[in-house]
Amino acid sequence: MGVQAQLYPFHYVNRLRSLVVPGYTGYPGGVVAITRYVSANTLFGGANLASVLRQALASAGTAADRSTLAGEGVGRVFTGQGMPEDFVTVLSMVDRLAAPLAKNATLAPFFKQTDYLQAMLDASVLGQDCIGFVGTYLATAGIESGYVGRRPLDYAAKFKPVRQLAQVDVGSVLMLTNGMHIQIVDWVWERSERQLVIDICQASSMKDHDDSKGPQCNARVTLTAGGGDFLPIEKFRAAKDSKSDWAAYAAVEANPTDNGYEMYLRKTMTLHGTATGYLNGAIFQLSGGGTPGNPVAGSVYAGTLPGLTMAAQLA
Repeated sequence: MGVQAQLYPFHYVNRLRSLVVPGYTGYPGGVVAITRYVSANTLFGGANLASVLRQALASAGTAADRSTLAGEGVGRVFTGQGMPEDFVTVLSMVDRLAAPLAKNATLAPFFKQTDYLQAMLDASVLGQDCIGFVGTYLATAGIESGYVGRRPLDYAAKFKPVRQLAQVDVGSVLMLTNGMHIQIVDWVWERSERQLVIDICQASSMKDHDDSKGPQCNARVTLTAGGGDFLPIEKFRAAKDSKSDWAAYAAVEANPTDNGYEMYLRKTMTLHGTATGYLNGAIFQLSGGGTPGNPVAGSVYAGTLPGLTMAAQLA
């Protein structure tokens, strides 16, 4: 039996960029926007400011506030994987507790601005990461019954990697073959045997694309058949967990670290010019072009969910 999405990914981006915080007077209508990429993974910047805010809220709030902060859904707001309604819950709490929070040395500068909630969001105090964006979209669109936490390539268990470019469609997920990012197809503009022109949506932030930060859509990006890089993810994860190659890494690295070891494994284990990879999925090349430019390009798998359709009123 199929499943019908109740909104397109670009609708979801628009929702994240127009959240209404009841009673907030910093901006007309209480509207705020999630504008930044935030991930608890230290490889991607960590979430130190989010942790500061969470601790400050717990200290300033009531027992009921602390109970709310301990909830699973609200807790994900501080790790880059919050649902829209949970962002509103946290931001409403920040607004209500503004006076005591303003005494926190790290947070104080934000409360000197009229639109202090947006100032915090623009400074990456809170935001979304790539798996948070895709997972919360699937839940919000009704494709899944709730948020499911997954690593990017773990989506391949549900969204089966395709063997042909013709199988890619709206709602397909694009997973970097190195397992470090995930995006989702919002629209297909052009099709040919070797290439698609598509719109994609994602949460990302890259230094060379300053106009592409946080939840975003990238229009008319090309997806091309023909193979690319392949990281044997199961062998990589086994080596990472067991540290079986640590000695080889330490021999070439003066200051070994866990993050450094992971990047060493990614570099040494990646194969190039490969047609298929994980779960026998075809490897495609996603461009860094589009409007604004796609901030995360490279070799990807395209996974599709059998029976997924978009609601007729959205077409």
